[in-house]
Amino acid sequence: MTLLRGLIKCLALILLAATLLADAAVVHGDAQNVLQKQQNQEDITDRTVSEALFAELEESARLADIAYCVGTTGIHNPFACLSHCEEFKGFELITTWNTGPLLSDSCGYIALSHAPSAKRIIVAFRGTYSLTNTIIDLSAVPQTYVPYPTDGDDDGNNNKPSVIEPKQCQNCTVHAGFWTSWKNSRGTVLSAVTQALEKYPDYEVTLIGHSLGGAVAALASLEMYSRGLDPHVTTFGEPKVGNDKMADFISEIFDLSKGKEDDTQMRYRRITHVNDPIPLLPLTEWGYAPHAAREIGKKRQSKTSLYSQ
Repeated sequence: MTLLRGLIKCLALILLAATLLADAAVVHGDAQNVLQKQQNQEDITDRTVSEALFAELEESARLADIAYCVGTTGIHNPFACLSHCEEFKGFELITTWNTGPLLSDSCGYIALSHAPSAKRIIVAFRGTYSLTNTIIDLSAVPQTYVPYPTDGDDDGNNNKPSVIEPKQCQNCTVHAGFWTSWKNSRGTVLSAVTQALEKYPDYEVTLIGHSLGGAVAALASLEMYSRGLDPHVTTFGEPKVGNDKMADFISEIFDLSKGKEDDTQMRYRRITHVNDPIPLLPLTEWGYAPHAAREIGKKRQSKTSLYSQ
């Protein structure tokens, strides 16, 4: 039995390594490629997402790509970079963060989207550049999940959280590496978001993450919810973050069991590609369960690009 588990793990890691090596050459365009729009009305079905939602997701993909400038060429005020920044004239950079190169570290940026664009506080979590640490950490043993850290807990300014009767996540476990990544960045993120909301109380908090950054965005959204916020989340190629209880907990928090007539009103959107193995990892044998959230996928041979399930 132990040998079989070892073989399964090795095969999964080999698959992951091959995929990440292929992705490494196109890191900056990866999230947007998932949303490459190829118009063909003959392929549109009842499950196809609306044009309005497609436009939102296409924008989110570009914002996710911009996060890869952090730690490399950089993002500069007011909102300038070598990626898609010039397409967002009304944006204002608040801050960037980069806690290190390991998977348990975190990297991203926070920006304001002013009118005439939708009024938002955008938090974008970058994926990882480190192939070795990705392979090692995706096999991490799950650990017990709590709604927010209790040891020395604050928002980065020594302010204790204002929690609104947080829902309890009974028997929930979470990936240790993803959880550590969020803990490493939460001080910077929560402090910046709190200050931005004080100045712009009518702005929506929007979380975006690609690949491993999507998992961190998921955990960030849960703590923000416990603090009385109502974040909207969009992830691309998000891996599994915890066990089945954790998936149910996310579904309950974001009311995912109820369908929305207007698909732009979904509070948690998870974008996947049929050929991407990352959303299938970590494996069920390691104690992880399929994602919660409304999945929006790119079909293998579709010209429509996206469908909802």
